[in-house]
Amino acid sequence: PNGKGVYVFQNGDLYTGDFKDDEFHGLGSWSSMAGATFFGEFKHGRRCGKALFSDVSWLNNGSTLIRISF
Repeated sequence: PNGKGVYVFQNGDLYTGDFKDDEFHGLGSWSSMAGATFFGEFKHGRRCGKALFSDVSWLNNGSTLIRISF
């Protein structure tokens, strides 16, 4: 379907955001069970464009925020 929604992966990872033709498409966020979070643009089910990425899995004192592009 098209619109906004939530998809829970078998491993517990979570996508929340826009869907088009049953694919991640538009703005969304993906959060992994390991502590990484990606917020940005998706196109045809893949990350693309500008995004913010946070990965706290390797830090003991907080998170790091990095702007990346795909």
